[in-house]
Amino acid sequence: MTINLAWTVYFFTRVRGGLFPNAVEPDFLVPMLAVWIYWTVVFFLFGLYRPWYGKSRFDELATVFRATLFGVLLLFFMIFIDDQGVGGPVYTRLLILVYWMLMLGLVGGGRLLLHTLFR
Repeated sequence: MTINLAWTVYFFTRVRGGLFPNAVEPDFLVPMLAVWIYWTVVFFLFGLYRPWYGKSRFDELATVFRATLFGVLLLFFMIFIDDQGVGGPVYTRLLILVYWMLMLGLVGGGRLLLHTLFR
């Protein structure tokens, strides 16, 4: 749920925020589904879907930090390579930083809230 919330905030910041020019408004739902699948795989590989009853909140947040950092760096390099091939704008790399902060804040905060409630 927080992955899709982060995507929604990011999308409306990027497209409707008016800070970054868009020639055409991109699709919303299909990329959100692709991003959700991508993050589900990344989080699964980092063990975030295993039982975590014995883990501390700090360990949980550290794992979310590592997983989102890895995932965003991978996205950054994929976008960077694509930008080099087509001559894309430089601000897309700044948007990756915004997206990483949203993912870390919303996913990390959501998991900490769930961890606290279940404990």
